[in-house]
Amino acid sequence: MKTIHRNKGFTMVELIVVVAIVTVLAGMAIPIYSSYVDKAKLTLSLSALSILKKALDSYSMEHHDYPGTIDFSAFTDQNGVAIADASVIDQIKGNVFSFDSYVVAASTYTLVAKGVDSSHTVITVTPDNITH
Repeated sequence: MKTIHRNKGFTMVELIVVVAIVTVLAGMAIPIYSSYVDKAKLTLSLSALSILKKALDSYSMEHHDYPGTIDFSAFTDQNGVAIADASVIDQIKGNVFSFDSYVVAASTYTLVAKGVDSSHTVITVTPDNITH
């Protein structure tokens, strides 16, 4: 009697099923992961703007007012005076997508910036709080 030997290994159907399962799992995991990455990037932006808020508070204490204008490329006021230390400027620049406006009125200010998250969340900074 002849014995039939079957090749060992996976059939094409088994491989397709495994690939389909992996694809479905990856399809569920990637959006969740992206959401966590976006939240982390927004947190970095909020942290950078908190540092800038403290720098503006220090400037106000030293000069008895907030800067009239800010050159965001160098973080200097209208007279070329540095608003933040050079050590924190790179951290601020790297974690904020853009600075959209800075308005000073009646010993207060409003700074509007966008975060580095994928939707570029609008963040508003005032002497009292930071909102998004």
